[in-house]
Amino acid sequence: MNTRFVILLFLFLKLCITAQNDNVHESLIVIHYNEADKANVLQDIYTYDFVNGVYAGRQVLLSVKGQKDGKDYIRMDNENNTLYNNRYLISQSGNIIDLRERKILFDGNGGRLIKCTNDSIIFYVNDIFKGKYYAYYDLSKQLYSSISSLTFKLIPGQDIEFDKRQEPYKLYLYPVNKPKVVLLDDAGYSSAPGRKEPVVFWLDNSSFLFNYTNKGAADAVLMKYSIDSKSKQVIGSFTNTGETQPGIYGANDGVVLETNDNYYRVDLKTPALVACKQIQYPFDFAIDAQVKPNGRAISYKNQAIGTFHFNKKTFRTSERYAAFVKELQVGKELYQQGIAVWSKTKQQWLNIDAEEITAFVGWIKQ
Repeated sequence: MNTRFVILLFLFLKLCITAQNDNVHESLIVIHYNEADKANVLQDIYTYDFVNGVYAGRQVLLSVKGQKDGKDYIRMDNENNTLYNNRYLISQSGNIIDLRERKILFDGNGGRLIKCTNDSIIFYVNDIFKGKYYAYYDLSKQLYSSISSLTFKLIPGQDIEFDKRQEPYKLYLYPVNKPKVVLLDDAGYSSAPGRKEPVVFWLDNSSFLFNYTNKGAADAVLMKYSIDSKSKQVIGSFTNTGETQPGIYGANDGVVLETNDNYYRVDLKTPALVACKQIQYPFDFAIDAQVKPNGRAISYKNQAIGTFHFNKKTFRTSERYAAFVKELQVGKELYQQGIAVWSKTKQQWLNIDAEEITAFVGWIKQ
């Protein structure tokens, strides 16, 4: 084989590989209501497509009904949808949609999503008639089944309940096949009309965190309770304004507490609540934990890239993009203003017009 041919072949293969790597296609999954069928809460599932850092247009993958025969059916109109394997869209209630094949795989109430692994999507079901149990959907067989094993357990914790009939609340434990036990005679107070019961985050099978609200409103503490030792410990105090409950959940750097106004790292050893200036997101993006009058600052690799008004629940990142639903603030009111996308390739913001967005799901690679 002559040298010239080998060199040409090498250059050709290198050109092909480079072209293939450059042609990177990612899509943002966004859900809009279809105004043509309000009665059935018709929802259009869109892809907003991006190729090599540039917006390439959008398309409707499929439309699903939110109501059927007067009852809730497939409801994607919330911020608790999940994407799995760049293909499957899972709703808050356990509906499953195959985005690649553009079809509904499971339209029943699957339960609360717990884990996705290989071909299995695992749910936890708490049914008033059937009780509490685990179930799974087999993607290879396209079959939903309950898990019969009594020893199968993915969620730590035990069966507890807050009694909110009078204040202060009481906290009960319901041991298996035993009478209920009072854990706390004083489990806090309601801090606002319509406020839901305290949020619980299990650390293991016998200890958990919950927000204890003092009598009188927004002042609260994060409390740790151990069932084995029957002991409680104050982790730290915080203020939570508004009608919503704080969020307690696991993150990359441990457990965090999130309120309307602040974002805390939970230090269980000290113990303390450590206020964070930024909320970290995958792929080196971060946003300021607190909103300033001119909006919330966004950074990429510790470099500021913009300040905007947006709800942090809509902030979505991928390897090459960050996106959110833009908002215009008029007094205390906020109005959607389309979509903003940061293109890592172009090092600039792309502004995309869009009608009212009902759910901002996230990114998939095509």
